[in-house]
Amino acid sequence: MKKIALALLFFCLLIPALFSAQNPDDSSLSSSALKELQADAASPLPNRIKVLVAPEAVFDPKSEKTLYRYSLTSLPDSQQVVDAFFLIYKPKLPYSLENPQTPKHWFSFRMDMGTGNHPHIYWGSDYVDVKSPPYRLPKYGIQPGKQLSGFSFTSNALPEIGNFYVQGSIRNWIPKGQASAKKITPKFPDDSFKTQALIPFSAPPQSFDFSAFKQKMAGFINQSAQLGWIKTPNTQAALLDSLSKIFSSGRSSARRQHLKQFLRLLETERGKTINDSAYYLLKVNAQYLGNRLKGKKIPAIPQPPKPQPIRFR
Repeated sequence: MKKIALALLFFCLLIPALFSAQNPDDSSLSSSALKELQADAASPLPNRIKVLVAPEAVFDPKSEKTLYRYSLTSLPDSQQVVDAFFLIYKPKLPYSLENPQTPKHWFSFRMDMGTGNHPHIYWGSDYVDVKSPPYRLPKYGIQPGKQLSGFSFTSNALPEIGNFYVQGSIRNWIPKGQASAKKITPKFPDDSFKTQALIPFSAPPQSFDFSAFKQKMAGFINQSAQLGWIKTPNTQAALLDSLSKIFSSGRSSARRQHLKQFLRLLETERGKTINDSAYYLLKVNAQYLGNRLKGKKIPAIPQPPKPQPIRFR
């Protein structure tokens, strides 16, 4: 009888233990893990990261399309794993966003209607589901201090300076005892980490205006200087002077010669007083200008994309 009583006691103690293992609460976590989860629950915004975006833009003179490539580096003081990023473009404009590529275990899609009227291209890390505690783990996200490349697509839109949004992983899990706490849903794109990068923001002009394009190029030079992409006032002034010479001559042959000098200046100062963002921004637009100086016709504008999400793998 005593043995039966002991067995029943052991059974009664075992069942709650098994139940709690299947339904974890605060007691199943280490103090450090619990502290981290509580911090995420209290401030679940995906912007506790610092990221450097390294763009590359390669112009094809024949098709007049540009291949855009991006590499992301999460700085060591980032507090979250980078699990998504996106760029926003103008809706209902006739330009292409083609052949997107991603690294292994990442995915991409284009949302033409956009969330909150923000059409965008989105890249995200594949997830694995964790049961204890329950949240989605971005297993292939970019860890602090790490870098990941292999993100690309092709577009007939020329590069401009635009906002590039990056998001860190959030667990959005409220520990036991805080069930009454409000679960905050991050706003898109306001609660993301934001930086400036090259993006195909708008369609190329359907007719070419030399004066307007000169002003646009001059604006890019001045913006690049403000962002620190052009590092010295002397280089900024030299680029503006070289740009002015392209448009001051009335002969096409002289304009093409001045354009070569402008491109030569970019090559000389690249990596010294001009970073890659300014280099690719100005080079691709200058190459597009070169086609106009040669008298090449502007390619036909494609039809606008359909207003529906398109998933790429």
